[in-house]
Amino acid sequence: MRHSYDSRALLLHGSSGSGKSSLVRAGVYPKLKSMQESWTVVPLFKTTPTPFDDLLKVLSQSLIDVRVDRQLVADTIHEMSDASEQQLETAWEHVASLATGKDIVLIVDNLDRYFSFTNTQSERLLMLLGSAIRSRSADADRDRSRVHVIGILRSDQLHRVAHALNISSLDYDTFCVVHADPTTLMSSLNELLQEKGYVFDRDFIPTIYVDMGSSMEAWPVIGRYLNDLWGRTSNKRTAFQLANYERDGGIAALITGDLTTVETRLGKQAENFFDFLALEGVSHVEDEVVVPVPIPRARIPQEYKDAIKDLEEKCLVVAGVHGVTGEAAIEIVPAVIGKYWNRARIIDRVNAMEELREARRAAQQWELKSRHPEWLIHRGERLSRIRQLLEPRRLVDTELSDYLAECVKHLGR
Repeated sequence: MRHSYDSRALLLHGSSGSGKSSLVRAGVYPKLKSMQESWTVVPLFKTTPTPFDDLLKVLSQSLIDVRVDRQLVADTIHEMSDASEQQLETAWEHVASLATGKDIVLIVDNLDRYFSFTNTQSERLLMLLGSAIRSRSADADRDRSRVHVIGILRSDQLHRVAHALNISSLDYDTFCVVHADPTTLMSSLNELLQEKGYVFDRDFIPTIYVDMGSSMEAWPVIGRYLNDLWGRTSNKRTAFQLANYERDGGIAALITGDLTTVETRLGKQAENFFDFLALEGVSHVEDEVVVPVPIPRARIPQEYKDAIKDLEEKCLVVAGVHGVTGEAAIEIVPAVIGKYWNRARIIDRVNAMEELREARRAAQQWELKSRHPEWLIHRGERLSRIRQLLEPRRLVDTELSDYLAECVKHLGR
């Protein structure tokens, strides 16, 4: 982007969980921030209901930080806050003129989250970004500062960009981030250990990976364990050896301690919490292996949120977005719930609640069929049993609740 003559936008895309945001937040953004002689990097802002206001706020602060007169900045930002789409392109030229020869970089994470929002803030944000991208055509004089836009989104939403931002496909370049395979990750870590002069076993990391169920979702907790082991070992140079791993109980000891803390926090709610995970967080069990499914955050009851927060902080669940809906979601790590959390008896719970899971599938089918009464299949004792199963588990499932209510209405108790 620095060397391109036309300053096109860059769209960084990939599947959910591929590491797009990590690449930017832990790599690109701090690298650009360290090159202050070349860039005015607008601080990253969280995905919020007020993205337009938030972006203008951080843009304003960035301009003030490069020693631009506060009142001049305030006037320029005010000009943008009320501008029409055409006026915004001119406003961006004014912003660029304030950057004292340094190019401005705007980075918007989770860009696709705003595509389906119908509120004014989202619409204004997309208009603001689109006008910034289009305004590059006025930058024929390379001595002037330019505005670069980097957007981060899921690959399945890439086709919506041109319409959402009102730009042409010629206005941006794309860069795809893909999941690394475990062999590549292990080789990279081993090369890094060798480069740093550690005396280590090459089977050390593969052993931990297998102990975590050979699950890609486990990489964050593996990283946390490596850091913890390094911190506890007096001789750092020989920290990463199988003898050390086996002596302190391995990753199992770390996870068991973590889960005990979470159970203590849950107290009497623990059994209901396990039911919640079994129903919401597991797709099915395949050869005694738990197959997870994303849990939308909107479905997490308030009384479980502290426990979920603990699990997230310890990397025992993975935070992200649902690959289909784009909703904020968490996903359990299979080995944690299936192998190490003995009290949860998750496989037994999944099997025991199969009838409730079947009702949920029926509710989804009813919804897909435009809620036609002929797709209401629960009645009599079967309906009563489902309602009894659902009631104590505090599940936030409007679709299933609506389905069961219609079953009662049309088919009786």
